[in-house]
Amino acid sequence: MSAYVTKLNTVRTTPILNVKDESPTVKTYTLHDNLCAKAKPGQFLMLWIPGIDEIPLSILNTGNGQVQFSVKAVGDATRHLHKMRTGDRLGVRGPFGTNFTESRGRVLLVGGGTGTAPLLFLAKRLAVKADRLSFIVGAKTKNELIYLDQLDPLCTDESAISTTEDGSYGLQCLATEPIDKLVDRQKFNMIYTCGPERMVRKI
Repeated sequence: MSAYVTKLNTVRTTPILNVKDESPTVKTYTLHDNLCAKAKPGQFLMLWIPGIDEIPLSILNTGNGQVQFSVKAVGDATRHLHKMRTGDRLGVRGPFGTNFTESRGRVLLVGGGTGTAPLLFLAKRLAVKADRLSFIVGAKTKNELIYLDQLDPLCTDESAISTTEDGSYGLQCLATEPIDKLVDRQKFNMIYTCGPERMVRKI
């Protein structure tokens, strides 16, 4: 095993630099970690919550030696994490996984729930190189839609398309439903998606 791989697999403890509420159930955390700050869109980190558990998380953003990730409170580990504050210490390993292949053509991204996080990371990279960038983001209800303020400026010509299952914001449908009309109108070179398995399979 190379020294670099050993470094990736070694837990580095670091304080939480910032906590941001994205929705009633999702928070974004910022940590300092030079290795994870080199991650590419699509990669993930392993987050160690001392005394609780270690969990895999998609990377939302990197820069200036910092890494960001978003977490939805869905189990014991994530609920404990949501109680932690700036200055509390966490452990990280990584980055791991295969990154997205970045397309320069006409691109559509479809995100569901917190699966939107790695796609936002990717969209920021593609915005300066893709010929056209469109985004569909879906959630069960308006309160669970995240990153809307960041997605719109990245899209070409039109705003991101928002969908909610209960119709409380945007189109009342699943995130998969607007795709047919978009594909008929625009011939995309690449479609990226991340979210619930059923959504990904349908796309």
